[in-house]
Amino acid sequence: VFKSAKGKASESIGENGVGLKQGCAAVADLSFILIRNEGELSLGIIAKQLQRDDAGPYFPRFKLNNSYLSDANGTSGSERGNENRGNHQNRNGNGHQHPAARQSQSSVKYEDNDETHPQSTSNRDQLQPYTFDHRGVIKGLQKICDENPEVSECIASYGLGSKMSGIMRLVTHFRATFEDEGWKNDRHVFTLIMGQIRHKTKLNLESSSRSTASNDADGERRSMSIVDGIFDDLAHELPSTYLHIPDSFDFTLRGEKINFRYWQKRLVELTSSIHTISKTIRLSDSPDVNNPGGKEYKMRILCAFDAVRAHDKNANTSLSMHVYSRKSGRKVVNIKDARTELRLTNSGTDFGQGLTVIVDDYKGDLTLNPRKDGIAFGEESHPTVHKENLYNWIGVVAKAFWRYHVTKFQTDRPKGDLTDYLKDYANNHEAFIEDETELPKLLTGQFSTLLGL
Repeated sequence: VFKSAKGKASESIGENGVGLKQGCAAVADLSFILIRNEGELSLGIIAKQLQRDDAGPYFPRFKLNNSYLSDANGTSGSERGNENRGNHQNRNGNGHQHPAARQSQSSVKYEDNDETHPQSTSNRDQLQPYTFDHRGVIKGLQKICDENPEVSECIASYGLGSKMSGIMRLVTHFRATFEDEGWKNDRHVFTLIMGQIRHKTKLNLESSSRSTASNDADGERRSMSIVDGIFDDLAHELPSTYLHIPDSFDFTLRGEKINFRYWQKRLVELTSSIHTISKTIRLSDSPDVNNPGGKEYKMRILCAFDAVRAHDKNANTSLSMHVYSRKSGRKVVNIKDARTELRLTNSGTDFGQGLTVIVDDYKGDLTLNPRKDGIAFGEESHPTVHKENLYNWIGVVAKAFWRYHVTKFQTDRPKGDLTDYLKDYANNHEAFIEDETELPKLLTGQFSTLLGL
């Protein structure tokens, strides 16, 4: 919806907002993006009903510019750039315009009766909280609807069939960016509103209610159940998706703070070690595997047993591998059974018992694909060498860790004894979750380590 200044730099995160658009399209059929940059407002729309088979993707953006906020030259914001409007090339790149795109090129400008406050950009840090122009925003949204019939239908859909109701709902959200206690003093505010939510529980809810009469109350309950399902999934997935979230980062979901100590609360015998990986010289060609030479970098590899997974009858208890990238800030690889990739025995219960390997690219040296959900070895000069070296090191560490703990049990069933040992931790997992005791951070905590590999 909005331009990206990241370009193609190797350290860039994201590809022109692809993640936002993809996420919205996967979860909802209608989404609105509200932006306040100081006092200037923008509205973006990601809607299934705006897309056409004979045209390229269409994500309209409109500016609602306060005439009383001017730049240093006295030019109102509504007169500055109309980027991301108008020409939207179709899939054949012939410049054919989406019907709504032809109508979205006009600037949205509205007047109010407030006193004009010309202010140079350099002084905007000293501005008091911006005043919300209620009537002006209504007029601006009405003008968008008048000039863009298909967008008007989207807003009416958001208003449950009433265009005016949809406008007023958006006005309420815009007002919050000015007056909400958490945002009113911020110069830049981003709000995402998702409607017509789709979720994996929706089909179940719909199929179970096909034989019964439907009314507004039933529809509202189904919608709330879908949203609740999404929140439940987020609460479960977020803590394991991000690895090094600082305590100062306040992330709340349904009013409750998310705790990002996911792994610390379920892993047993956590071990951490840092190894040097070469991107250009194969390990077998290096006289010193710990100093292989060539283009090299440091990688942290953590090993542990997931006690909860080890005793989950429905879970795969084999070695799982999770790769976290500092460059993207999140998990980029998740392999439920990585024994084959790591060239380890992949039959029976070897390398099982909830064995978990976390690969922490804490310096951001791995090259990622555009979606940031995989490692792009193919974009490097020695892709095969780099992949082999990285996976060989991970496999060596995982193998040494697992064998060390299995051989501690000098019995005729060491793997079974190890599983039993983990059972106590699994049984007390809920207590660990509720325990508020400060846990060590994976990045800076003191853990056991492996030597002599």
